[in-house]
Amino acid sequence: MPALDTVDEIQSRLKQILLEASTDIVSSDGIADETPLAGKGAAIDSVSLLEVVLRIETEFGIILRSEEHTSELQSTL
Repeated sequence: MPALDTVDEIQSRLKQILLEASTDIVSSDGIADETPLAGKGAAIDSVSLLEVVLRIETEFGIILRSEEHTSELQSTL
């Protein structure tokens, strides 16, 4: 797990994870903090969203409890 010191570094890594999961976005420049993760935004389906959650947990050494997986938390970066 690489050390990420700033919010910008964390957001950059999150965007990279989302980019790898997205079917529509070809560059992390296409992911703004307000970009919707589903629908017409990053176009991440429910299976890919689960993969994103697992990657975040693994990469950042955290556990996101299932009750924390609300639509509000899943809506944007």
